[in-house]
Parts: sequence; structure tokens; C-alpha cells
Amino acid sequence: MTMTHPGLPLEWALWVMVFMLMASAWALLSPAPLQYPSTKLSLQNIPVIGRFFRYLVRHTWLLLVLKIIFVALFLLVIIAGLWGSAIPERNLATTLTWNLWWGGIVIAVLFTGSAWCALCPWDTISSWLVKHRLWQRSNSKSQLGLKVPPYLRNVWPATLLFVGLSWLELGIDVTSSPYATSILALLMVVLATLAMTLFENKAFCRYFCPVGRTVGVYSQLAPIALRPVDDDICQSCKSLDCYHGSTLKVDKDSQKNGTQKSIAPCPT
Repeated sequence: MTMTHPGLPLEWALWVMVFMLMASAWALLSPAPLQYPSTKLSLQNIPVIGRFFRYLVRHTWLLLVLKIIFVALFLLVIIAGLWGSAIPERNLATTLTWNLWWGGIVIAVLFTGSAWCALCPWDTISSWLVKHRLWQRSNSKSQLGLKVPPYLRNVWPATLLFVGLSWLELGIDVTSSPYATSILALLMVVLATLAMTLFENKAFCRYFCPVGRTVGVYSQLAPIALRPVDDDICQSCKSLDCYHGSTLKVDKDSQKNGTQKSIAPCPT
């Protein structure tokens, strides 16, 4: 006995199946183009929006404020799930996590790409705990800085975690339990903190995060992406100062006047 979605006529389901079969046949039989047309529009060239994006790239205070807001919402979800109502419809943990965030992140990928990873509270809280800093670079000795083993540098760890997350959602219906939702959120923070303590270069985000990996794949379809202004500068760069950081030079004239003016080491 076959079952369809309640309220969905059988004729609609048949038409959807026919359309999917025709689209699949067209995708398999049509020849691939030798060269794809590339049209790019830099947001910084737009009069009003461009100035905002240039300011956003050069100043990090707005990103820090957004991180603090999302961390506050995350902690609110934890508190509501552990000590709030057990009714999922009346608890902020389940409604905010599974109705707004889980559904909204899929839609947000289409417009903002992988921008969610810059605001993720899992990574933010783990960074604060391990590096002991809110926004500045840290010299904390809490990180071991080990390299991720080669057999883990692939999509399989994140894929297995995503399968486990889907099983928790569909198998034991974690979405209807505020308490289980909070425990799951705390578990992700523990995993992110453990990975940041053991490994280097945000290993949890790159190899283990089930949400980040999925967002990264889907973000390739987004019309908006963060790209270098001049590709030649990035291709010829050897120091990777924008990634590893560097010691900023200080203008001598400004140092005499008692004010320090930083000179960027990389012309990007």
C-alpha cells in the first residue's frame, strides 16, 4: 500500500514523477557545454551598498555584535530546553531551533551563501573557551595544535554526523523534545571545543560539522559569495597574511605624535 502526503492528490504526484523523470533524462542526455559563461558583479561597485560592504570587511565590530546576539539566543535555547515547558509548541528551544533556524538556514543559503558559519554559536563559544578572547588574536596555550589525521580530512566525518543528526530527528523525534534539543546543542558545543583544543585551523568547521559541511555544499549555488577583488594578488601571495595574520607596521610620523597608524601588509 503506497501513501502520499495528506491532501496531495495522486494525479499531482504522478505529474511530479513524470517531470522528474523528464528532467533527469534531459540532464543525462544533453551534452555539457565546453565553457560556461562567467558574469560577476562586485557589490563594492554599487554606490550605496558597496560602501557598506567595504566598511563591513574592514571593521569587525559589527560581526562581533552579531556573534554575541546569536550566542545569547543559543544560551536562551539551552535554558528554555532544560528548565522550560515540556510542550514543544510552547517552548522556545524547539520552536526557535527546528521551526525558525533549521528551516531558515536552508533559505538563507540561497541569498547569503555560507555566511552562517561566520555567526555560528558553536564555533563562537568554543573559540571563547579555548582562546580566552572575545575578538582579538590569542596566545593561549590551551590548544595542542595537532594536525588532523589524513583519514579524517574528507567529507565522511561530517556526513556520518549529519546522518546521526537526521536519525535523531526522524528516528527518536528529537524535534518534539525541548530537553533533548538542548542536550544535542550542548553536545555540539562540546565536540567543537574538543576539536579546537586538539587540532589546528578550525578542524570542527572544516571536517566534522554536519551543518557547516552541508551549508558549504549548498552555498555553491548561491548568487552571492566572498571573493578577492584582484585574483592576481592572491595567486602571487606567498605569506598568506590575510589568513595567518602578521605583525603590523607602524608609521614613524604617527608614532612620534603619540598615535599609531597601522599599515596593512597585504594590498588586498
